[in-house]
Amino acid sequence: LGQYEKAIPLYQRLVQGSDQAIVSSAWSSLAKIYHAINDLKALHGALEQAILSLANTDYPLAKGRVCIAVLKYGSEAQKAKLRPHLETLELS
Repeated sequence: LGQYEKAIPLYQRLVQGSDQAIVSSAWSSLAKIYHAINDLKALHGALEQAILSLANTDYPLAKGRVCIAVLKYGSEAQKAKLRPHLETLELS
């Protein structure tokens, strides 16, 4: 908790992986960290990548994590990009 400098490189490695559910979750985790340390440029980039990653995973938990991150930390434009994914998110 709060050891962001150590966590960032770990998540940056995860976003380069091949498991798209992990990639999506890692982008949402990076967004949360960047928000916490007030790195708005990195936050914006992480959220953009998280939104793009939604097209590559069907795992509901990963999609849910990205949706929460974008809704909490994203701009109105990013939230608009998220809308089509929200409509297809299985909540049951």
